[in-house]
Amino acid sequence: MPTPFAHHSTTGRHTQRGGTFLGLILGVLIGLFAALAVAVYVTKVPIPFAPKSSQVEGSVQDEIEKNKAWDPNAGLVGGKVDMGKTVQIAEPTPEPEAAASDTPVASPTPAKKKTPVAEEPAQPSPEPKATEPKTSDDPLADLVKRKTVVQQGDVSSDAVVAKAEPFIYYVQIGAFVNKGEADSQKAQAAMSGFSADISEREQAGRQVYRVRLGPFESKEAADTAKTRLGAAGMNGALVRIQR
Repeated sequence: MPTPFAHHSTTGRHTQRGGTFLGLILGVLIGLFAALAVAVYVTKVPIPFAPKSSQVEGSVQDEIEKNKAWDPNAGLVGGKVDMGKTVQIAEPTPEPEAAASDTPVASPTPAKKKTPVAEEPAQPSPEPKATEPKTSDDPLADLVKRKTVVQQGDVSSDAVVAKAEPFIYYVQIGAFVNKGEADSQKAQAAMSGFSADISEREQAGRQVYRVRLGPFESKEAADTAKTRLGAAGMNGALVRIQR
C-alpha cells in the first residue's frame, strides 16, 4: 500500500508537466502574433528614402513604349498607301510666288469701225519645192553629223527639264522596321515588273527601310509609274525631295 507522501509526489509531477506544455504553446502563439504585427507594420509604413533612379527608369520606360507604338506607315490608310496623297520628306518650303499687283487694269479701248474696202482676190501662192537634203561624197561623215545633232538635242531637253523641276520624285511602296519585310516588298515589285530600291534612314530612334521606285526627273514620270503600280495591284505614295 503506497504511502500518502508518494501519492502527493506523483500528482505534483503531472501538474508540473501540464503547466510546462501549456506555457510552451502560449509562448509560440504570442511569438506568431508579434511577428504578424511587425510584418503588417513594415508593409504599411512608406520607405523614407526611395531611390531616384526609379523615377528615371519610369520616364525611360514610357519613352520606349511610345517608340514601340510608332508606325512608319502612318500616312497609309489601313496599312496601305493613299494613292492620291503626295508625301513630302524634310524639304524646304519653295518661295511663294509674287503676289498679283493691286493696280487696276485699264479697260481696253474699243476699236474704231473701219470702212469696208473692196478686197482683191488673193493670188494663189506657188507651192514651195521640196528641198532635197544635201549629201556629200562621204556618207560616213554625214552619219556622224546626224548623230551629233540628235545627241545635242537630247542633252538640251534634259537640261530644260532639270532647270524647270526643282525637285526629284520617288514612288514609295512601303516603309518597314524589319529589313526582311522590305526585301519581300521589293521582290513582289520585281515580280510585277518594277525595279525598286531599299534606302535606310533612322527615324524615331529606330532604323527604317523604305522601298521606292525612282528617282524620276519630273512629276509626270512619277505619276505614270504610280498609275502602272496601281494597275498591277500595288499601292504607292508620291514623294518629292529638293534637289
